Amino acid sequence: MGYTNISPTQVTGKHRDPTDFVFSTLSAGGVAGTSMVTDGSSSVKTFTYTVPDGKVFHWYRTNFFMEDAGMDGAKFGGLASLTTGLRLAVVASDTTTCLVDFTESLASSGILSNGQFGLLAGTDVAIIEGAPIDTLNVRWTMEKAGGPMVLSAGQIIAAEVRDALAGINQFKTLVQGLVNDA
Repeated sequence: MGYTNISPTQVTGKHRDPTDFVFSTLSAGGVAGTSMVTDGSSSVKTFTYTVPDGKVFHWYRTNFFMEDAGMDGAKFGGLASLTTGLRLAVVASDTTTCLVDFTESLASSGILSNGQFGLLAGTDVAIIEGAPIDTLNVRWTMEKAGGPMVLSAGQIIAAEVRDALAGINQFKTLVQGLVNDA
């Protein structure tokens, strides 16, 4: 089948540049793709995505991905339940003002176990058992909780590791959304 090139003015509908779509791993210290397997027990380790200058970010989804052995709903990865937990928040560009803390309603103010990811509104949580490694896939869709969250330039999506996660094979968090000019 052959195709004929047409002028872009002949195409109707809204066109989005692929660079407007965000699928970004939360990073530590500006290093993208950073593993969240770290020791946050003595000093909190924060992993972030910052909305670029001059942009507005429509946050549609967050994906948590973990690999470890022996996972179940009561553990965090394959470790025993955490004591302080994973905190998820949106903070202002000053990095000290918390705008939204998604985990504050939990008794610990943090996610302590694999099963507690399901307490975030609009999540799908699946532990897929394998030998010898299990995987935890969490899809936290903002649309299911009422719609995308809109963040302004400089605002930060932050995940704080506040326990020792050494021993987990892999743990990463990715955000998805759309950036527009402010």
